[in-house]
Amino acid sequence: MYRLLEQDVAARPSDLKAYEPLRALAEANIEGAVATFARVLASHAAAEMPGTVGLWAIALRDSKPGYRDTLAPVIEQLRGTNTMVGKAITSAKT
Repeated sequence: MYRLLEQDVAARPSDLKAYEPLRALAEANIEGAVATFARVLASHAAAEMPGTVGLWAIALRDSKPGYRDTLAPVIEQLRGTNTMVGKAITSAKT
């Protein structure tokens, strides 16, 4: 299932709806979801990611302490980009 969700993001990296299933699964504490979400954020073109995706990553990191180690490095990686997602993360003042 996660492979299909990753393929969906790869096919539609600028579509927020492509990221929603992974976010929802991570919020529901489904095993493997946050790791897949982080992998997608780290491995797909940041230039095409909607800014909201970065805000979702921050919200997950902050609301679920067990996700901090997985998401914090990816958030910092994206923060360093001059992209919509990087600017959204920077503006969130995390």
